[in-house]
Formats: sequence, C-alpha cells, structure tokens
Amino acid sequence: MPKTEFTFDLSALQKATDEVLDGGKQIVQAMATAQVANERDRAKKGIGLDDKKMEPYSPEYATEKRESGRQVDVRDLTFTGRTLRSRAQEPPIQRGQSYEVLLTFSDAQSKLIAGSNQKRTPFFGVSDDDEKVLEAVAQEELDAIVSKVNKG
Repeated sequence: MPKTEFTFDLSALQKATDEVLDGGKQIVQAMATAQVANERDRAKKGIGLDDKKMEPYSPEYATEKRESGRQVDVRDLTFTGRTLRSRAQEPPIQRGQSYEVLLTFSDAQSKLIAGSNQKRTPFFGVSDDDEKVLEAVAQEELDAIVSKVNKG
C-alpha cells in the first residue's frame, strides 16, 4: 500500500506566534497610552473615576487658585499641570500568557500629590467610560496585528 506523508514547516507558525506575542505587548502599550489620555481628558472636564463631575474645590483652595490666575469652575486637578504631565507607563511585563503595564508618575512629588488627590477624590484609574475606550483601542490594535500576520 502506498504511503502518504505530510509535512508542515513550523517556522511560519512560529513567526506568526512571535508576531502575535509581540503584538500583545503592543496592545497593552497602546491601551496605557490611551488611558493616560483618558485621565487627562477627564481632568480637563472635572470628571472623576466614577465618571461623574468631581466636587468643587474647598473655598480656601479655590481662593488660592483664583488669586494665582487659575480657573476654579472645574476641579481639574491642575495647578501647574506637572502631576498630569508626569503620568508615565512602565515597560510591559509578561505574566504567563498576559502582558501588563503599570501607570505611575515620573517623579516623587507628582506621585505624592496624586496620592493625596486620589484619597480626597478618586480620579486615577480606569473608569467605566475609560474601559469602553480601552476595549476599542485593544480591538483596533488586534485587528492590525491579525491583518499583518495574514499578510505575512
């Protein structure tokens, strides 16, 4: 009886797998970048982590801000802008089959200010509305990776 053999070169599969795994890193980096933008956008609008308008500044602090020429109508967590500008992402870390990125602050003073604000009015983190944006970003990145793998 004649013998039939099949072979499959796994190098193409390995290359595609490597691209997908590298794509996981790309996806979480894009999500982290989008989340920093989400937080800045929410701050400008005075929207907290619960996707609701934050409480107004205390009268004392509002007076101090107003006297220094800054707006007080929206609690935007901004005096100089340093804290929001210092929001940074750590390099992706692979944990099992997942990647994660830690969002932090690039300097100790901003981290301290953010922590104080977070206790008073939760702001930093992923809100329900942010989650929808992040899901769309992840899907867009995944679609680009699949398209690239299919072309390769």
